[in-house]
Amino acid sequence: MNDRLQMMQIQTSEFSPPQRPPSSAWVLSAIVHELRQPLSNLLAVLELGCEGRGLDAGDLEALLGEVKRMGALLDGTRALVRPLRAPPQDVGGSLAELAGLFRWRAAELGLGLDVQVAQLPALPFDAALLRTLLSNLLTNACEACDVGGRIRVEVGFDASGQALRLAVIDDGCGMSPAQIARCRQRYVTDKRGGTGVGLALVQELVGDAGGALRITSKVDQGTTVEIVLPI
Repeated sequence: MNDRLQMMQIQTSEFSPPQRPPSSAWVLSAIVHELRQPLSNLLAVLELGCEGRGLDAGDLEALLGEVKRMGALLDGTRALVRPLRAPPQDVGGSLAELAGLFRWRAAELGLGLDVQVAQLPALPFDAALLRTLLSNLLTNACEACDVGGRIRVEVGFDASGQALRLAVIDDGCGMSPAQIARCRQRYVTDKRGGTGVGLALVQELVGDAGGALRITSKVDQGTTVEIVLPI
């Protein structure tokens, strides 16, 4: 009976939404939301630099990447409505760079961040948009954890070897079945000051690319969010 109850408490959700054109209001909300994240990354790294922690060439390149990402968003709405699929690009390098930036942010929040990015060939996905997806998942994980919490990032092929897998695993507050059921909906959020845009944007971009967004969570034990994109 206890095993059965435990299984009932661990909730897993997977969904790939149908394609639909975004409204102008939705695109504007998404752009505003996405500008906040690279700005937060820039502030976290620069503040630590001002405190005397040295920035190496890799840190500066990562900062430059975030500035370029903000520029792409400001260039027009196409930055968020273009397809996730694209000519082959260095996806692994781009995601490893972003995860490195989040190490600074995690350290500032008193969190541990482990990053496992496999050696990947060039893959047919827009690296900048994948950074947007991973940034959303990492931001959510940071907000879910208390001081001393741990977050793990995994990037590589899935077990079949036929799909790219991105996973963010945290030991934070977790979600109830009701929260999981509504967390992908536009403008729906349980977070104070939240916008209800981030995970909904991830859902739509992944679904339009033929992929799946999987969420497994247990209250007070943490959450695992996986993106699986067939190659």
